[in-house]
Amino acid sequence: MYAFYGCTNLVEIGGLDTSQITSASELFHGCKSLRRIGGVLDFSRVTSQIDSTFVACAALEEVTFTGTINVDVAMNGCPKLTLASLLSLLGALAAGVTDKECKLGTKNLAKLSAEQKAIATDKGWSLI
Repeated sequence: MYAFYGCTNLVEIGGLDTSQITSASELFHGCKSLRRIGGVLDFSRVTSQIDSTFVACAALEEVTFTGTINVDVAMNGCPKLTLASLLSLLGALAAGVTDKECKLGTKNLAKLSAEQKAIATDKGWSLI
């Protein structure tokens, strides 16, 4: 939690091992210059919502997810995400969920085809 909170000059970071964390709250909150998270983020053990993790990360373009995400996710504060980053996130969403939301925002949703959106919706996720 709060590991890089408010690091406004951070542009790129890599080499993070997130496979054992149970909360990603505020992890990158306010990292307004962050463009790339190298390596992969594994939020498989996260039990709290990933809703404040990427707040105000408007420059973020590249991030790769692995593992299985079982909690609500908000990436709507990251409108510059690449298609590859979005597909990585959708691929990591757990299957068979109910009442789970993945907030991408209108700019990111516009980058996805109906077929790509179905990666999440077919698993039971609501895309917002």
